[in-house]
Amino acid sequence: METLRRFLFFCSGTDRVIIEDCHRHDQLIKSAIGATVLLTSFLAILSGGYALHTVFRDISVAIPLGILWGLLIFNLDRFIVMSITQRGVYRFFMFIARLILAGLIAIVVIRPLELRLFSPEIENHLQREKAAEIERIHYLAEQQQEKYHRQYTKDLKARQERYGIDSLKQDKGKYREDLLACRKRLRELEDRYLNECAGEAGTMLRGDGPECRRTYIAKLDKSWTNDHVVGSSTPDNEKASAVS
Repeated sequence: METLRRFLFFCSGTDRVIIEDCHRHDQLIKSAIGATVLLTSFLAILSGGYALHTVFRDISVAIPLGILWGLLIFNLDRFIVMSITQRGVYRFFMFIARLILAGLIAIVVIRPLELRLFSPEIENHLQREKAAEIERIHYLAEQQQEKYHRQYTKDLKARQERYGIDSLKQDKGKYREDLLACRKRLRELEDRYLNECAGEAGTMLRGDGPECRRTYIAKLDKSWTNDHVVGSSTPDNEKASAVS
């Protein structure tokens, strides 16, 4: 017990020679102060070791660094206790410095333990926030998609009204029918021309006679109409011209 009492005196920054001549009550106060400093450093070792293990995921690194962190907190806390006996204006500044240092020590000691003890509640809270954020993003995406769809429908209707898309579709169907009729007529004239030149139709005379030439001219005229009136830019018209 005597060894422990002397060690607590050391933790509180008390001169053992002086405290031995003091009243029993003063010795108990200094022992209690030393025990508080010792327990604070022990908690610092635990919290620092846990925090470092979370970072490095290696217990062989976390334990030595946690002990080193605990010794640092022990020395700072012991310094705060030893500076209590200062007098004058210097005492006020030391009080402010001790208050700030005590707050920092409390934060670095308690925060890792707090995260460890309340990790399930923290995880649940983070999951709820994540789900709410995902729902908000989906809602914004749907709103944006609906906005784009409305704008696209509006622009499409405006273009149809401006350029007469419906009437162009009707004209396209009509021109396609005319093109098919021209192709059919072209094939009939081609067959008639070949039969006339072969002496199998018309005058029944083989050769390039007046009837054959007339049929050939009508065929060329029909081919020209198909290329220029209906539209010579289509691939089907080019095929019709190639047949002639």
